[in-house]
Amino acid sequence: SGVGFALQGNTIGNTVQLATGADLMVLSAASGTTPVYLNEDGMRSYLDRELARGSESLITSYSFTTAPLLVRTGTQRTTIGNLAGYPEVQVLVYGIEQNFLHTTYDKFYRPTEVDPEFKYAKTADGKDDTVNSLYVDAGKATLPQEAGGIKVPPDVISQDRGPQNNATATGNSTQQGISTEEAYTDYVDVLVSEALRLRSSVDTETPLKLQLYFKRDAVNSSVITYLAKSRALIRQMPGFFFSSYRQTAANSPVLVSMPQFYRMMTDIHNTMTNPVDSLPAKPPKAKLQVSMRAGASKLDREAVANGVRTFIDSQSIQILSSQDLVDSTAVGLDLITLFFNVGASAAAQNTYHEAAPMSRPRPDFLS
Repeated sequence: SGVGFALQGNTIGNTVQLATGADLMVLSAASGTTPVYLNEDGMRSYLDRELARGSESLITSYSFTTAPLLVRTGTQRTTIGNLAGYPEVQVLVYGIEQNFLHTTYDKFYRPTEVDPEFKYAKTADGKDDTVNSLYVDAGKATLPQEAGGIKVPPDVISQDRGPQNNATATGNSTQQGISTEEAYTDYVDVLVSEALRLRSSVDTETPLKLQLYFKRDAVNSSVITYLAKSRALIRQMPGFFFSSYRQTAANSPVLVSMPQFYRMMTDIHNTMTNPVDSLPAKPPKAKLQVSMRAGASKLDREAVANGVRTFIDSQSIQILSSQDLVDSTAVGLDLITLFFNVGASAAAQNTYHEAAPMSRPRPDFLS
């Protein structure tokens, strides 16, 4: 039983680290009609001051992540698939920062296929840093059918492309038009789940269609379509639910750079007739992950958490320490193991006494 509990403890510990993604995670419940976002400016200012301490700094890196694009007011769903449009899978689009894999536990980063045309920086674990590539190699991917460069076909429409309306029972559904050149050259680099490979017949050599469906006004809807190219297919990523099982393709994460995420926000905002929200200066953030220095103590983690906590003004925002969670789990498992060991020892003692030979009186004739 002790070995079994030890294995369960290791499994639980790895699961906790995979879920939090880093030593410290600050998470906002950014959902619903009134999402709560992190105070990015305040937290970034504090963490930058901490990093500026150099060798005395308690942290080595930090990275912000957005809420899903779906959280934006008016956005109904986001889908991705091959250019045939079938099957079209609903996904969650997130914006992540360039240093994401240098902040998180990259031992849980497991790509299954990486676009071979780029030379990648390496993570601490020696893997191709595809997140960094979303920034340094943005817009440079070429598909096999684009050998020799991206060739934009002639536009078959002689006039300017405008919104294309499709009447419905409740209003109009509008496909926002873009030029052919823009569609081919201003594409979106993405990281997608391995689950999409069999679900949507995609890989790093397949052009993708990324679509954003949203409410243009109280009655009418619109959809914006982007050409996308996958930099990598991934089966595990710290802090996200990636998988290789096709059954998990629906609502799987699609990761993009912050500039691309903000571009989508801007396109949606500019298309709405009367936007409910004003367009922020940058994408709102819903998650912060912090990497502590090697050998950081519980007091060190608490000091950084308290520094970040001064910029939290909502109970919907929580700070989690992966090591503290693992330690708490380990204490519980140690107590359970001790209980079973004591029980096993008592049972062994009872068995010994029951099996011991009983003493008998000497016969009289032997006296």
